[in-house]
Amino acid sequence: MISKASRRTPARAGRHLPEWLFRDYAFVVLEREDVAAATSRLLGDVAAGGGRALFILGEAGMGKTACLQAGCAAATATQIGLGQADPMESMLPFGLVAQAIESLGGKGILRVTGSRLSPVDVRAGRFFAVLGWLEERAAAPVLLGLDDLHWADPDSLALLSFLVRRIQSLPVAIIGTLRPWPSAAQELVNGLVHDGFAQLAQLEPLSERAAGILLTDLVGRRLPEGMVSEAWQACAGNPLLLEQVAAVLERGEEVGELGERGGRQLAQELLLARFAGLPPAGLRIARAAGIFGGRFRGELAARVAGVRGDDIDVALDALSRSGLTRPAAGGGLEFTHPLFRQALYEDTSPAVRTRLHAKAFSVLYSRGSHVEAAGHARRGELVGDPDAIAVLSSSGRAALATGALEVAVDHLSGAVELAGETADSELVLAWGEALLAIGRAGEAVRAGERVLSRADMAVPLRLRALRMTGRAHTLAGAHERASACYGQAVEIAAVSHPDLAAEALIDHALTSWLVAGPSRALPLAERARELARGGGPTLRARAAVAWGFTALQSGDARGLDAVAQAARPLLADPMSDVADLSMVPAGTLASFAMCTSMVERLEESERAATLVLTAAERVGAVATVASISVSHAYTLYRMGRLADALDLLDRGAALLEFLPMAEPYITVGRAHVLLHLGRVDESEACRRRAEELARQRGEWNALLFVCDVRGQRLLGDGDPGGASDVYLEAEQISIRTGIDEPCWVPWGRHAVAAHTGAGRLDDAHRVVGWLARCAGPLPCRWPRIAAATGQAWLAEQAGRRDDAAAHFDAALHLQRSIDLPLERIETLLAYGAFLRRGGHTAQARALLAEAVRIAEATGAR
Repeated sequence: MISKASRRTPARAGRHLPEWLFRDYAFVVLEREDVAAATSRLLGDVAAGGGRALFILGEAGMGKTACLQAGCAAATATQIGLGQADPMESMLPFGLVAQAIESLGGKGILRVTGSRLSPVDVRAGRFFAVLGWLEERAAAPVLLGLDDLHWADPDSLALLSFLVRRIQSLPVAIIGTLRPWPSAAQELVNGLVHDGFAQLAQLEPLSERAAGILLTDLVGRRLPEGMVSEAWQACAGNPLLLEQVAAVLERGEEVGELGERGGRQLAQELLLARFAGLPPAGLRIARAAGIFGGRFRGELAARVAGVRGDDIDVALDALSRSGLTRPAAGGGLEFTHPLFRQALYEDTSPAVRTRLHAKAFSVLYSRGSHVEAAGHARRGELVGDPDAIAVLSSSGRAALATGALEVAVDHLSGAVELAGETADSELVLAWGEALLAIGRAGEAVRAGERVLSRADMAVPLRLRALRMTGRAHTLAGAHERASACYGQAVEIAAVSHPDLAAEALIDHALTSWLVAGPSRALPLAERARELARGGGPTLRARAAVAWGFTALQSGDARGLDAVAQAARPLLADPMSDVADLSMVPAGTLASFAMCTSMVERLEESERAATLVLTAAERVGAVATVASISVSHAYTLYRMGRLADALDLLDRGAALLEFLPMAEPYITVGRAHVLLHLGRVDESEACRRRAEELARQRGEWNALLFVCDVRGQRLLGDGDPGGASDVYLEAEQISIRTGIDEPCWVPWGRHAVAAHTGAGRLDDAHRVVGWLARCAGPLPCRWPRIAAATGQAWLAEQAGRRDDAAAHFDAALHLQRSIDLPLERIETLLAYGAFLRRGGHTAQARALLAEAVRIAEATGAR
């Protein structure tokens, strides 16, 4: 691919780069100018402080590694971290990215010690740890070079996607190389390119002219044009295959009629020809080495191949002299090009490959190398082998605990597959929990049902299976089936395991709240509270929060006291119960923040939410961060801090990959804030997306917010009839779910405005009556303000202008005792418009001017 004269190692004094990167280094890369230009632009942008990613796609042998080499050589004054994937390390958790990070001095960044957080939070914590570490190194540009992404472990690919989407403001460049197959890496890259986070450069075959230059340089003499043309066509312009043709010619051998072969057959023949001169023991060791991937240890390959004594040295020496292998960085050996290993591996019959993998497992297991052995257990088809099952099971559980979810699923599913019908319930359940953590809810349900179909199972294990299956149904949107699972759990545990029954009831209450609101959840929460009285303080607090939250939504002010009492220890020390921080959405402090927001203790709510955010970020409870971002953004909105609310929602949106269930809530929250900021088209796009998700998943709560945003938009567009229809739906949702706390979603006043504007006075009277009734037992003032405003509109409709003015005055008087800027704007606008309609222009002007002043201060357009 390059001239012999150009094959040299570049000067790299003081730069700790691995030897593999600069073997066969190319300063002169034929017909790769586009890639060189893209690399130059990437490095220029990064030097200027902006992060970017470039991916180089090409078939095997096209020169991807040479392009990465050139990029690293051009990255002067840059910190370089490099990783090279290997087919037999594709199930090593975070293996590829860990190589790159550790080569930059970040050893241990991806290591996780004991944690009480969920696997999802642990995974997110790893991701943010790497991002934070890169931010700390931002004093000088950083280049992460990742070779052979197609062999990368799936958790490294997920981390790569996470980083690429977040490095725009950092001086970090990422260059990755990949083949089109296996396809996972290209699918990920295509998504990043489509979303504008990365560029893709595709390597094309060499032209006939370039092929002639390459062959002439490599052979050392000019070849006949016909031979060049035939070789170019037969090799399809692949530089590596052309190099193999040159190697044959350099040895003085005949290449035969190239035109009679071609494509895959020719590639196999050319690559396998390099093995032809090996002694039998050398070929046997080479085949065994291919089982270990691109890198291997000679003595292990010899044991798997069954080669002993002096034959080992002879065989390894022959492999080295033939140019097929070379010493690998960090010890051991490696094939000089991955295609040599691939050709030999594919030339080995499937039955022999399986036997070699099984032997490799046995050798590694006997040496205690269980992590490496796990990769061979499944490929060796060791069905029923207790050692293989145990290794896959333990490595899968370890991966799950450390957030390597994809690897966990692969290893645990391998263990289940090898165990077959004899797979024990603990293993199948761990597999289901891993599937659930990665979002594959349907498969998790099937795993749970497989466990539940067994009759002879201890009660605690059956309860665990029911709760896992219930969570899986919830994630899949099958809330009724989830409730049924939790109901069974409660029935089983109520007598002999009241604490476990209380835990199941709390889950049941939360799921019931998701599907049907507090009307169904409250009785379950009340029973959980009773059963938890004999349990520990953590269980009692969880039960109190579940009851208090749903009770307050049902209009019972005592619920706030229950939540406040449970929250008091955590308000003093948020880190005292780390596990509570990862409960979504019903953690104690998060619930306290939501409840105090509902009753207009906004500053207290903000303090609690800030404590939750700070503590959750400290321990890496990312799902909690995403969840609290939604609820606290609503508090900030009520406080008139629209820009802060939008920033917080955007922050939550950046975490949706860890908590996808929050998308409808974050999206409708953005729709709400954007509408008030005057960004109407953006608001409408968010509203449509949120409504699609809410209706698809049966999320009544998100749909209630959607109705309010849509109704406000229709009112603003002068369509009170359309808005009235929307608010009738909101009212039905509230009745059906038992919402008697009007501040939870404050649609009431807008509904009265829509109904009176549309001439539906009976509907308006009914909503005003509901607001007044709910306001009685609750400490919040907004329902009274909304009811007074509604009564004013109705009085005006009846021609009782003095009564209307009195109601408006009452609404404004109530607002003097609580700082709700946006609500005050609405009251001022309503009163000012009423006065203007009555000809009281001067009075109207004063009220409307105050509304404008507040709107300008909050940014509410």
